[in-house]
Amino acid sequence: MAAAAHFRYDAAYFTHIMEAYMQLKIVCAVAAALLAVGTSCSRTERTITVRGSATVYAAPDTVGISFALSSKDKDIAEAKRKNEAAVRQMADIFAAHQIEQRHINIKRISIEPRYSYRYDNERAFQHYEIRQDISVELTSLELYEPFLTALLSAGVDTISDVAFSSKQQRKLSDEARQKAVKAAEEKAQTLCAAAGNAGKKLSPGRVISIIEIPDGVAPYNLRAKSMQNAVAYTEAPADSSAFSPSGQIQVSAQVEMVFALEQAGK
Repeated sequence: MAAAAHFRYDAAYFTHIMEAYMQLKIVCAVAAALLAVGTSCSRTERTITVRGSATVYAAPDTVGISFALSSKDKDIAEAKRKNEAAVRQMADIFAAHQIEQRHINIKRISIEPRYSYRYDNERAFQHYEIRQDISVELTSLELYEPFLTALLSAGVDTISDVAFSSKQQRKLSDEARQKAVKAAEEKAQTLCAAAGNAGKKLSPGRVISIIEIPDGVAPYNLRAKSMQNAVAYTEAPADSSAFSPSGQIQVSAQVEMVFALEQAGK
């Protein structure tokens, strides 16, 4: 009995020692973590974050035109016949202006009845309308005016969009990006030079990150282009022969850059 009691006492004592040991391990782990965080915070690298943007202007060399063919008649078969005739006429116009099939896109074809509504909310049938939405890309601006005139002469009364662009879009985008990065670098240098920093001059150091901010390309439709033309007029020479009805397109880029802050001269 005495031996058994002595054994139970030793087991309890051993359990107590193990619990104390585990608690000590936890305390040491927490202390080490706190020490590591403190050391990390004290060594956090100072940085400067700036944004740079740039816009490149260029004369367009292509134009996209979106328009609609619309045929109406109370007899759906007659409306279809009118639509087929309009399509054949449009095919002749495409051929006359040497527009290839790959530059023609039929976006949407719809056949719908149209109604008028009276004050008592009763509706009265008017006609069937067959509508085809078409977009065409002209790879030469010399075709723009003749083609537009041909569309209007053929009875097209809905032109939904005219957008000018450039075959060098990728090149223009890269140029805008390069200038945006340069603008960000210059801004970082200006801010560092302006900062007092207790008499210790700062300078931007190594690049930590570069992020391109979307919404870089701004294709011009007629409405947006008209605003740009107003700028182009002020920048153009007084000679009226320098005016172009297509105006200019703009390609923009914006970047955000993070630099490490360094003391100048180090």
